[in-house]
Amino acid sequence: MAKQRYTEAQREANERWRKKNRERMQYLNKRSITKHFISDLATDDDLREIQEWVRDRLKQNE
Repeated sequence: MAKQRYTEAQREANERWRKKNRERMQYLNKRSITKHFISDLATDDDLREIQEWVRDRLKQNE
């Protein structure tokens, strides 16, 4: 028999938080995916292109 990681109350609380904070969850998921891509999958050309996008974005925010 597999050990349960969370109690039923904790599982329900987590689900309520996810429903209430949907935008935050999407932000965190996208940030995690981006970090994984840059760290583990991106080629040198990808990294140069991303670097250019970051420069452009930073200029917009000045």
